Amino acid sequence: MINLLLGFGLSALWLPWAPRSGHELRWGLLIVALGAILLYQRREAKPVTWPMVFGLAFTIYAWTSVFWSPNPYLAIGRASEIGTLFIAFHIAATAHTYERLQLYRGLILGLVPSAILIPFQMAGYAGVEQWAAPAGTFVNKLFVAELALPLAIIALARGWWAYAIPPVAALLLTASRGAWIAAAMTAGIYWARHSIWKLCAVWAAFPLLAYGAALCSPATANHRLEIWSYGLDNLVWLGHGIGSFMGVHGAEHLHNDYLEVAYELGLPGSVLLILSLATLQRHGAEYYAGCAIFITACFSFPLHNPATAFLAAYLAGCLSRGALPVCGGAAVWGSLVGARMARPARRYGLGHLASRQG
Repeated sequence: MINLLLGFGLSALWLPWAPRSGHELRWGLLIVALGAILLYQRREAKPVTWPMVFGLAFTIYAWTSVFWSPNPYLAIGRASEIGTLFIAFHIAATAHTYERLQLYRGLILGLVPSAILIPFQMAGYAGVEQWAAPAGTFVNKLFVAELALPLAIIALARGWWAYAIPPVAALLLTASRGAWIAAAMTAGIYWARHSIWKLCAVWAAFPLLAYGAALCSPATANHRLEIWSYGLDNLVWLGHGIGSFMGVHGAEHLHNDYLEVAYELGLPGSVLLILSLATLQRHGAEYYAGCAIFITACFSFPLHNPATAFLAAYLAGCLSRGALPVCGGAAVWGSLVGARMARPARRYGLGHLASRQG
């Protein structure tokens, strides 16, 4: 039940007096709920895998960079968020299948208020604080679209046709170009899953799709190119410290989570992030849902929205279950928590997109 409530709260939580439509409230809910899950929820014992090692190293380096970040208070806040996401990653890696499915259902049900609100916001309703309308109970339509896309993929892959209605409606009604590009790219990755040449063709189409989206909104594209240029020109080897870009160059984020990691955590942080993602499993509904989030991270900041960042970390944790175990890791982990070796990963076709990863 706690997973269902956590998912619903992350998607739906909103209070009229809360700043940024409950952005901080969602982080608070996430911290409390994950603490309760760690204390009271039974988990499966699993071997230590390489994504776990690289993810932990990334988290430790992010906390270490607090010491040279120009704003220690912002740095501690952001490092705490990354630590929270690593806990979500760990919980997903040891969660039972039923608990994972309950979480997905909760996140989808939490989108129902947004799916209902969005048409009214399109008609002029302004009762919920919005930076970029229509966004439902979120502050920015990017946030709701970037959350709706992976949830739609999970619902459709598992045959939850009724559950697919809220995320698909939110995805279509927000008209988020970034989410639509990510949807097209994810569909292309699925189509090319058995051919490296098809996959290369899909990624070759990525800049063309991005350029087409930029033509629809030149002002937005120019703003992003400007801050990306600033970020690239100011990269340093060890990074400027976690949370250091906040408020720099008149922007809160770089609108590219990978570039922001490079700016704040430098080469070590970038390498650890890439390694943690590259060593995950590459099949199943969770993989394609994760692809959707990490593709939008190329031109947005889904890893700063608590709902989407949590879902990304949770999906990565699910995909780490069958990843390559660290040599000797199973024995060490087993001595601590009684682990048993995970079943070997299998590849599934279209009929088994909703793969069993337990």
